[in-house]
Amino acid sequence: MSEPRGADDIVGISLLSIEQWLTRHGYSVEKNIKITGKAGITHEIGFYAENPSEGRLIVVQRPLGATVSEDDIVRLFAICLDVDASGILITAQPNITKYAARLANLYRIGLIDASSQSMQVNVVQELLVRNKHSKGPQSLV
Repeated sequence: MSEPRGADDIVGISLLSIEQWLTRHGYSVEKNIKITGKAGITHEIGFYAENPSEGRLIVVQRPLGATVSEDDIVRLFAICLDVDASGILITAQPNITKYAARLANLYRIGLIDASSQSMQVNVVQELLVRNKHSKGPQSLV
């Protein structure tokens, strides 16, 4: 049985494996960038990936123990629409409210349990395929 990892190691591995997978599939990855959206608002994005044929992807890293709330999901969805991203992934320890999980599913926001490295690539692939067929995140407008 392997030794437990620290929280920083788990999230670091999660982001690294996602970055490697995206790079292998033709995405260019940028970190800590500022993007001005259609509304004229400049958003600071920690992890941003773009592929000319697949679109833009935002990956959000939540700190260990932080709860992902409904407000977090709605805020991220608004950013996604503003910067015309085709998807959002949230990587965190599994701490999300029941209603936030429902909203994430409705808005096609991928949730990755950073402690489960084997599930990370599957979530990325599923999100990209699902959003490609639906032309990006679900819009209610």
